[in-house]
Amino acid sequence: MIVFSSHCSHKLQPLDVAIFQSLKWNYDKEVNGWLKKHPGRIVTEAEIAERFQNAYSRAATVGNAFSKTGIHPFNADIFCDDDFIAADVTDIPMACARPAADG
Repeated sequence: MIVFSSHCSHKLQPLDVAIFQSLKWNYDKEVNGWLKKHPGRIVTEAEIAERFQNAYSRAATVGNAFSKTGIHPFNADIFCDDDFIAADVTDIPMACARPAADG
């Protein structure tokens, strides 16, 4: 079982990398195609289900989700040094707290 922390990088989230990104792109493509075929009309609730179904059927291929994220097979080189730049602010050494003087 793999457990991800709630705020881990999107690069470690197989669904973000392999499904959701592709689903968003395919849904946009599906809606844009429908709008071109039906000028002057809007996508209503009646069309959403079919547009989503078509997009989902193209996006839901999980086969390489774990390889893209470096989880399986394990790839320690999935991140480059630039991916850790945001964490540089946490590399500041903390001053040791000194006990208050009794006096």
